[in-house]
Amino acid sequence: MFKKYFCALVFFVVISSPSNAQVNLDLNAVLKNYLDKNGNITEAGRRKLNAALQKERKAQVETSPSQTTNSAALTSNPQRTKAVVPPRPRSTPENVNPPGNDFQGVLLLRDAYSYAAFLRGDNKLSDNGASLSFAQDNIDRTRIVAGKGALLYAFHNTRDLPYAGAYDDVRLQRFAFVPGVEWDVRSKNAKESGLLSARAGLELKYRGWLVPTEYLTTKFIYTTDVEKSETKLYNGEIVWEPVSNLYHVGVRKRLRGTDILLGFYPSVTANYVYVGNAGSLASLTKDEDYLWIGPAVDVDISFAKTSIFHNLSFYTKYRYMYETLGSSFFRTNIDWFEAGTKMKLIEYNPDNSTDLVDLSLQLSYTRGTKYQTLESADDFFVGLKLKLNKLAAKEGKEEE
Repeated sequence: MFKKYFCALVFFVVISSPSNAQVNLDLNAVLKNYLDKNGNITEAGRRKLNAALQKERKAQVETSPSQTTNSAALTSNPQRTKAVVPPRPRSTPENVNPPGNDFQGVLLLRDAYSYAAFLRGDNKLSDNGASLSFAQDNIDRTRIVAGKGALLYAFHNTRDLPYAGAYDDVRLQRFAFVPGVEWDVRSKNAKESGLLSARAGLELKYRGWLVPTEYLTTKFIYTTDVEKSETKLYNGEIVWEPVSNLYHVGVRKRLRGTDILLGFYPSVTANYVYVGNAGSLASLTKDEDYLWIGPAVDVDISFAKTSIFHNLSFYTKYRYMYETLGSSFFRTNIDWFEAGTKMKLIEYNPDNSTDLVDLSLQLSYTRGTKYQTLESADDFFVGLKLKLNKLAAKEGKEEE
């Protein structure tokens, strides 16, 4: 008798489960239809039991924690409402920026003697493009063609290098090898003058000690004159640039409640020059060593794309470098100031890629001691500046 009622109870629990539409069976019906006179399960009862168990398993699969379509069933079965919490990912660069070792070569056209790292990929920095001017005086019968710029080929990795350590560890993230030529020449009635340089540079972006991101640029430059090739200058330069969104250093920020963007870019430069032959540069001494060390600050003001002035920008540069090797009577320090405004005429940069064409109308004023040559300058410039291409910056925007 106990066996009979136990089997009936099992049938009643299985068949009347919530996933079987709350089937209500009385105990007599169960005994009559699925048990024989000896209390054993009949063939029909066995089929019914197997069907009920299969239906129950199917219902459990369909009501997994990721699928909550049957709220009534989940409420009646609290065990199914337990969600599986995935493990928390480690705070490593792999989870912030996907690592990669893909490399790319990009041809760059820029202004000569630029000291900002091209790895930053910021087209709006105050570094200008190459320029070409032409003037003709029919009275004096003179024709002047002048050009200043740099043609470089940058070989760089487009994404941060893989790293398995802690996120705050000091480490190398990106690098670029940038060889090329620079020129600042002038032709008057087919008589050339000016300087031509061959350079090779290495740029590093790394997680820094003082600020989250730092750029370190090293350059090796050989300079000669285009007239007689007598001038021989051997130059080595190191530039350090910090970047911190928290302290508004090395980035461009939107002024609160306006469309004005203010950029502040400080840097520190050390420049060594050995003069093998001064040539036409009277301000330099043959067989003399020079070592200049000092800060530089760039400030620019631009406008958001929503502003009607988004093609207009203003900038100023100041550089002071102390000459450490010369005597107090013959020491020549570099004190350089430049300010100007640019009106962008053409810009082509699809999807923020490396492809870039930037043609701007520029008005600028410079005053001070020219970098490297130590010549005095007090000049106004009005003309067109052209920049071609840039290095990809896929680690995120530096502008807000």
